Amino acid sequence: MKKLWSFISDMGYSAGLPPEEARRIKLLCRLNLISFLVLLSYFITELILGIYTFIPFLIVMELFVALDLFLLYKQAVALAKNFAIVIVSLCIGFFTLYTGDTFSEASFIPLVAMPLIIFKNKKVALYYLFTTLVFVVVLKKLQPSVIPLIILTNEEIAFFRILNIACAAIITYFITYYFKAANEEYESALVKMHE
Repeated sequence: MKKLWSFISDMGYSAGLPPEEARRIKLLCRLNLISFLVLLSYFITELILGIYTFIPFLIVMELFVALDLFLLYKQAVALAKNFAIVIVSLCIGFFTLYTGDTFSEASFIPLVAMPLIIFKNKKVALYYLFTTLVFVVVLKKLQPSVIPLIILTNEEIAFFRILNIACAAIITYFITYYFKAANEEYESALVKMHE
């Protein structure tokens, strides 16, 4: 597992990259792997619960994650960064609209932080922040008028609310953890240079 983690973390990395950009790419690779595992947990959960409606969509989302990793592997880094944000937004938006009141929009919480970490250009990060917030407001306005693809019981709705919040918290934790680790590494390098 550690070798797989290392291999995925190093996708998109080339020797001439500045350390700051290498950290951003490594974080995006790790976020892709975490997203893949979260989607896999939803896939398994839906199989166990016998809810097969969203399984094709989860498979498509897994393919999107794989495509983003492929773009990183081919060192199309700018495209991979933008693709990740846009596709994740659209996928979360789809589930927010068509799963009813399961609080899928909780997944937007880590998505709002993601551009700040993977883009060096603050204007690009702010653009994605603003568009994500507008997208969430539009989705919440549209949600009551959209008929869910499946009617869930109250217990299933409560279960998916908890699962959605837990997954959003896990992803947010990893974003924060890796940002903090990268920041500490950068600070220790500065201290060594100063000494």
